[in-house]
Amino acid sequence: MINKTLKVLLLTQSSSLSQRICTSLFYAKTRVFKTIWVQATGTALELINNLSIDIILIDLSVTNDKSTVFVQQILQSSPKTFIILLGSTNNRAIAMQAIDQGAYDVIDKQCLGKNWLVRILGYNLLRSEDFKFKQGNTKTLYRICSTLRLGIMVSDLFGSIIYTNV
Repeated sequence: MINKTLKVLLLTQSSSLSQRICTSLFYAKTRVFKTIWVQATGTALELINNLSIDIILIDLSVTNDKSTVFVQQILQSSPKTFIILLGSTNNRAIAMQAIDQGAYDVIDKQCLGKNWLVRILGYNLLRSEDFKFKQGNTKTLYRICSTLRLGIMVSDLFGSIIYTNV
């Protein structure tokens, strides 16, 4: 489980999208998200340079065809920032190019209901950690864990058990 507050930078010019996302993250059961809403890429880059931003949600309608350059700028300033794109079917090609540059995923902004965003963020954060974990020798680690007489339990961001050796 995450013990710190995750700073989420939301870049969108849509006040309705901003309100849906901010409300969804504010009322999350985990209470681990602090959302900062900005409307311009310059302001977003300034905050990324001055604050420790964990997650950035980028509305592709703000960055349009400059999304790949913007993702590169973010990763140059803050390589550990977790970038998720908010798009629609109209900008799938741009989203795929931005993902090739280092963005983690694209989410259809029409699908962001009250509980969906928190689940999607949690899943993507866990998936990124899982990917890092799989780069090591997981078979050896699981073999060691399964033979230990000490009980081991691993939980996800929301406290659900995802592994136990018992």
